[in-house]
Amino acid sequence: MINYDLKDGAVVREGRLGTELIFQRALPSHAGNYSCVPSNARQASVQVFVHYKGTVLPRVVNSDIQ
Repeated sequence: MINYDLKDGAVVREGRLGTELIFQRALPSHAGNYSCVPSNARQASVQVFVHYKGTVLPRVVNSDIQ
């Protein structure tokens, strides 16, 4: 049995050798703990960190500078 919550572009692909959880574009919301608990093998877990490089807008520190 496979339990998963697809969100924001996550894809579950089942193949001959197993199942893969794929993120086409990883987002900060995808970070967290993921576990696989098969009925015929040991369970495994992984903690996923997403480093997001966003746009940082400059800010004015002192508007009196000429």
